[in-house]
Amino acid sequence: MGTGNHETSGGSGLPYMESQLQLFIEASSKRMEEIQKQNVESNQKMDDLVFGIQRKEELTNASHSYPSLSQGRSMWTQDIRLSEGPFGQHRLR
Repeated sequence: MGTGNHETSGGSGLPYMESQLQLFIEASSKRMEEIQKQNVESNQKMDDLVFGIQRKEELTNASHSYPSLSQGRSMWTQDIRLSEGPFGQHRLR
C-alpha cells in the first residue's frame, strides 16, 4: 500500500480498511454471480451437445438395427469402405 498516511491520522486506518474490504467483498460476490451464471450457461450448452450426440446415436442405431454388436461392427467397416466410392463420399463429410 502507498505511503500509509491513513494509518497514522488518528485511528482512521481501520474504517478505511474496512470500507476497502467491503468493496472487495461486494466486487467478489458480483464476480462469483457472473461466473455462476456462465457455468449454468455452459453446462446447458454441454447438455444440449451431449443430448444431440445421444440422439444421433439413437437414430443411427435405429436405422441400422443390428442383430448383434459384432455383426454391427463388420457392417460399419463395410460402410466405411463403401463411403470411399462415389456414393458415400458426401455422406460422411
